[in-house]
Amino acid sequence: MEEIADPAGDFSEELVTKLFVLSYLDKLPPRERQILWMLYYEDLDPVEIANLLSISQGAVRTTKVRALTRLREALRKM
Repeated sequence: MEEIADPAGDFSEELVTKLFVLSYLDKLPPRERQILWMLYYEDLDPVEIANLLSISQGAVRTTKVRALTRLREALRKM
């Protein structure tokens, strides 16, 4: 007999991950949190963020990489 996937299981796992990410954002340093928020929730590009925050595009990229690395490490421990 063929096993049917539980769509609620996939949904609940995705929801838990999203909630974890949102709660972890609060633990990031303010600049890292701000840049990730602007990139992924406000859908701004690095040039716009650099202009808004009066920082270089390189600083936006570096901060994004640092924040995503912290987030990945936290997710691995989850």
